Amino acid sequence: MTIRTYKVTLDSKNSIAPEPVFLRQGDKTGAVVIDATLMDNGSPVSLDSLTPMFKANTADGQAVIADSTGFNVVNASGGEFTYQVPNVLSSVPGKITTAYFSFSDADGSESTFDVAFIIKKAVDITKPQAEDYITIIDGTINSLQEKIDAMNTDIQTVLNAYNQGDFYNKSETDSKDAATLSSAEKYADSGDSNALYNAKNYTDNSLSGIVALPETFANLASIKAKYPNGANGVMVAADNGHKYIWTGADWTDSGIYQAQGIADASIKASHLADNYSFRGVFSGEDMNALVTSGVWFVGSEIANLPSKNPYIAVIANYGLNTLQTVCATSYPFRTYSRIINPSVSTYLDWADTVPPNSINSGKLATDYSMLGVINSGDANTLVKTGDALFIGNNNLNLPLNINSDGIMRIVRTGQWIHQTFSALQEPSMSAVRYGRNVGGETSWGDWALSDNNKPLSGKTIVNFGDSLFGNTQDNTSISNVLADITGAEVFNCGFGGCRMSKKVAEDEWDAFSMATIADEITKESSDTSRFKVQDTAIASGKMPWYFNDTLTKLKATNFSDVDILTIAYGTNDFTAGAEIGETDDNVNTFKGALNYSLVKILAKYPQLKILLGGQCYRFWMDTEQNFIEDSDTKLIANQKLTDFVSATKEVALSLHLPFLDNYSFAGINKLNRSFYFPETDGTHHNSEGRKLLASRYAHFMANELEHV
Repeated sequence: MTIRTYKVTLDSKNSIAPEPVFLRQGDKTGAVVIDATLMDNGSPVSLDSLTPMFKANTADGQAVIADSTGFNVVNASGGEFTYQVPNVLSSVPGKITTAYFSFSDADGSESTFDVAFIIKKAVDITKPQAEDYITIIDGTINSLQEKIDAMNTDIQTVLNAYNQGDFYNKSETDSKDAATLSSAEKYADSGDSNALYNAKNYTDNSLSGIVALPETFANLASIKAKYPNGANGVMVAADNGHKYIWTGADWTDSGIYQAQGIADASIKASHLADNYSFRGVFSGEDMNALVTSGVWFVGSEIANLPSKNPYIAVIANYGLNTLQTVCATSYPFRTYSRIINPSVSTYLDWADTVPPNSINSGKLATDYSMLGVINSGDANTLVKTGDALFIGNNNLNLPLNINSDGIMRIVRTGQWIHQTFSALQEPSMSAVRYGRNVGGETSWGDWALSDNNKPLSGKTIVNFGDSLFGNTQDNTSISNVLADITGAEVFNCGFGGCRMSKKVAEDEWDAFSMATIADEITKESSDTSRFKVQDTAIASGKMPWYFNDTLTKLKATNFSDVDILTIAYGTNDFTAGAEIGETDDNVNTFKGALNYSLVKILAKYPQLKILLGGQCYRFWMDTEQNFIEDSDTKLIANQKLTDFVSATKEVALSLHLPFLDNYSFAGINKLNRSFYFPETDGTHHNSEGRKLLASRYAHFMANELEHV
């Protein structure tokens, strides 16, 4: 029975968690149901080909929950499903901060924002002072009282019968027994002893045919302990279901009691449960001790794992050797294996199925990326990285304005796919488009012809920033609109929710602050620590869904080939009350972190043209979307957002770098804010606002940085 159902919308653009889901400690599985709709920026996400899973820690953080059994897809194309919250989640009272849904397919997995759970404490009925009405105890008392009353009635009946003389006393009973015995002796003396003998044999034979109920014991040892010298009847051992009979010298196993055994090779696949091999959560402390065959869930705290991640482990034994194969729940495409033999203390190192950097260019064929020659195909089906040669006029979904054979290059990064089609004998004539693959289905944008007359055609731009850049990943993002206007290749490396500065008490979000990113992009490519802190943060499961794709893009970027770098942080520093500080190298202040990042990057990549973007106007509303105040007047930690605008400009001037003031001169204010912002958001611009900012960046670059 379900007692509460919560409707939850999981939208990629909404960083605010829905209302908490309340459970009572000890609630059974399904007592609380989540009725969810998976959305991406307001549009339903199809659940076809996606495998859902619920992941969480208990309130005390001691237990890991990974559940894929409580789901019911209501409307796959509409992204609608229900989920029965498992009993184990409510085992510990308190607030659960790490709980989310993940969806995986052949390309990997993605996760939602955290859903808050609050586990209310249950009543402790073991307290001595508890005097509440407990139905099961009262029912037991009533039942006992009824039995006592019935017993009293039976005793009174016996006493009444005795008082009325309906019982013989001892002398009367002895007299009747003697008379009966005398009668029997006379009967025997009369010559009818054979009749008595036959009667006795008949009775004995009849009794021997009566089958008594067997006694049941825990095991054979318990039978022998009670009847070491044997006993009549059948004894049943519960541990194996076999019956044992005393044969005069020992207890003999006589097979299964009232059951048919399982014959060899008689079990078929249809007899097995779907999870027949799943053993559960490994409760030990060390992988060196896990030798029982089957499938296990292993928490990240277990010793001797390949890394500090939760894993699914498959254990197989042959002789004294045990094969352990583990797959990280966050990275299902990466597995590790090893052989152990605890009997001789042999524990081999974990081996990566595809060791990093194990395939070099010398092992690749000259046409290793060639997908083939296509003369009757569909460009929409090409979603893997590689090259294809299109011949003839029978191919579908190619650029309409290029009427010739051509070469297509496909580049895939996570969900995103870029296709570039160039005329075979006139490669300057080319067109590009993007696609996004979700749940095995790809949505394609329109082809755009390359325009060599665009002001920054052939240039490479990287945009660093917060959610104003990062939270929008479609063709209306600032980076994509900037690419359309300038003709440049633009990489959106924005990380929503992050700051210029680091927090004093660092957490996973600091891995994507500008100061930390500056450290990583200036490391040598051979440095094994490069981007490890970001990998660890993403593995925690706390980062927004697109962080992993953006990080993959960032890792692949060679900043020696980048022409223009833009940096635009600050609104999160302002709302967090971060100190503005001085123009030094203190990464815990805004100016210090900005100066530190610029010095670090320019020392490594002096060819870069860096443009600092100023913070943008924003405002606050109440729950009814009524205007409260804006960044012109809002004070946090005795600082205004305009103070961060001035601080950015001061650092830019100190290093003679260009500064684009998007606060004072973008033209967005309290009078026209509804045109540039969504109805319910005073921080993140709508498509019109993003187009305006992209146009300002493009105009400034084309006119002030045209010499790059």
